[in-house]
Amino acid sequence: MNSIENKFIANRIQRVVANGKEILVTDYSNNKEADMIKKIVGLGEFIKKENKPVLLLFIFNEKSYATPGFIKKATQVYMETNHLIIKRALIGLNLAKKMILKGHNIKETTTRSFDTMEEALAYLLEEQPVVVPKIIL
Repeated sequence: MNSIENKFIANRIQRVVANGKEILVTDYSNNKEADMIKKIVGLGEFIKKENKPVLLLFIFNEKSYATPGFIKKATQVYMETNHLIIKRALIGLNLAKKMILKGHNIKETTTRSFDTMEEALAYLLEEQPVVVPKIIL
């Protein structure tokens, strides 16, 4: 990575610019459900306010749990903002959490889980191929 710039926009939510691309990073490490819900709601409000396409990176650890209450709120926020989300990367999930994510992502192709920050950033920063629609005459 050539350049990385950090700016906190809210409690443990930061705007990172890497290689000219903006990534919103939310750190759920060691958070309880109430704090996680506050963060996802704040992130959703920020995305709606900015009203531009975003890349998202979520950081979890063994002490952050995707409870049913958090999943419900996260789903609501994503329904409201999904049209602005280009890709989502998650790091710090154990095998059980990865399986839960996979179950929730059956139709979702832009959310992926990674073992390292480097892998997650590489995924978020990779260029998307431009798909040109085929015109049939």
